[in-house]
Amino acid sequence: MHKAAKSIVLVHRPTVIQAKLPIRIFLRQKIVVMVLKKTLIFRPKLDEVKYAPGDLFYVEVLGIDIKGEEVPISYEVKLFELNDQPSVWAFEELVEADKANLIPEMLMEAYSEDISRIDFTRLLIHGLMQHTGQTYNELYETVDVLDTEFKDTTDLDVQLAARLGIVNGVGDNRFNPTGGILRQEAATMLYRAGQYLEIEAVQDVQEFSDADKIPDWAKASVDYVTNITDATQGKKVMEGVGNQMFAPDRSYTREQAMITVKRLLNRS
Repeated sequence: MHKAAKSIVLVHRPTVIQAKLPIRIFLRQKIVVMVLKKTLIFRPKLDEVKYAPGDLFYVEVLGIDIKGEEVPISYEVKLFELNDQPSVWAFEELVEADKANLIPEMLMEAYSEDISRIDFTRLLIHGLMQHTGQTYNELYETVDVLDTEFKDTTDLDVQLAARLGIVNGVGDNRFNPTGGILRQEAATMLYRAGQYLEIEAVQDVQEFSDADKIPDWAKASVDYVTNITDATQGKKVMEGVGNQMFAPDRSYTREQAMITVKRLLNRS
């Protein structure tokens, strides 16, 4: 038996009319709603709406149909643990990435957790296939090099990324698939993907106060990703973390990875 659903009424008029899905909306009041692969994520403000993970809510949203007419949409939803939801700052760009089909469904969880090497690789290969319209086999045939084999993974995305020159191992023929990545490593993988796609960066080196901490092997990559601009948001693929710092040795989260891949590939 389910708990009785609490009632919340939301009214919002989307600025963009969505055929069939008039529910890609963002609310800055008591609760925030977003859509990822037809999954609604509700984020109540804890100081205004009291709830426990697992509570059911009955939600009414006023949308606009393809004729421009207002239509009521209602849902009975279950609230998830907060750590399984995207950060508020990431909402808008994650929806953009989702609309472009750049986020593999298997990665749509634990957004604020650190991304693993294998998942970032999968994200990049998925993005390359969407961006180029090519299949795995077609991408495989675009280069003529010997395949790289790793002791600790036979994942096809890793093999393809290695073949395309986007990823390397960590030594001793190992890939370390479950290991995390640092910002300097993410910049390098994004740079190599951009080079494969022949995406050119503006020649305008960014000055970071911690530039001396960026290893020599990552400097060109950092220069590259901080000089390519997302066509929609006008943001650099990777930006500083504040105080003019790049923080090359900080970890990289799943939502950061998704957004930076979207920024790299959003060329129109």
